[in-house]
Amino acid sequence: MLSEGIYLSKVDPESGLEVASFHELTDNNWDFVLSSALKEHKCQNLNATVTLGSHLYQSYHIDKPAVPKEEWPVALPFLLKDLITERVNEIVTDGVELADSNKIQAYVVIKRFVEQLKQVLDHRSVKLLNITPEDEVWAHARSDVPAFMLLHRSQNSDFKIGAFVNQSSVFQRTVRGVESPITGEFASSLQIDALALELQRSMDYLSAQLKQVQINKLFICCDDENTEELREALQERLNVMVEPLLLSDVTQKSGEVLVYEAYQLGLKGVNLYPEHLKPKKDRFNLDIVAASWAAIFLIMMVIYSVYIPN
Repeated sequence: MLSEGIYLSKVDPESGLEVASFHELTDNNWDFVLSSALKEHKCQNLNATVTLGSHLYQSYHIDKPAVPKEEWPVALPFLLKDLITERVNEIVTDGVELADSNKIQAYVVIKRFVEQLKQVLDHRSVKLLNITPEDEVWAHARSDVPAFMLLHRSQNSDFKIGAFVNQSSVFQRTVRGVESPITGEFASSLQIDALALELQRSMDYLSAQLKQVQINKLFICCDDENTEELREALQERLNVMVEPLLLSDVTQKSGEVLVYEAYQLGLKGVNLYPEHLKPKKDRFNLDIVAASWAAIFLIMMVIYSVYIPN
């Protein structure tokens, strides 16, 4: 679920992940668009995992909580209360440990959004299993590389810079003032210079912060750009190896890449739909309910016979 629209894909038991369909968002009508997409693709009686675009959540680096990890979703809102404007009971949180650090990456989403998302899915008899921030999905996109930076951009959004170490997100930044496209017929050396400068600043910051880690590879995955042209332009300006994120020559949108990587990731890692928000299982089956009503009826009959004389 990105700023420009919703990418929806079903998993066939035999053939696996189907090609993602795109459903554009024109206004703040994501719930209507999602409901229509589920209906169009006959999504019913299924399980769902949802990946959120970065515009739908916030992320923070904080000290690792001194509680078991399974308690983080309950504890983190109180640890983050001084960093956010929402009340503790208005947010949903989860986090992931950062490698070689006593810090964690904490993610925050508005609780009302999660409830609304679940309501839309419930209406189509779709069970929500997992909500994952896109940064955590990107972190697993190149598991063959222990540390890398990623320049990515989806349609109708800004360029974003991320850094990932051991499949954990350690840095995210949105680039302001560089308007896409900057390649092809709209090629602009000034815009590319500005983008390269922002990338270099991010690299300098990471070098100072991550003294035990060397990041010497930059991947790119930018919609509406000529990937090879952008790669060459950045390679001329930076001292790291610049490569396309995708190993294949097939052109894919960022949303399509996220769909595939989220499918590969499965239910591992951060989940912004924690157990305490999920419906509690009904412990009463029909037999127990019937027996309970029989007992109540029997008690009522006894009371009636005691207080109503013949």
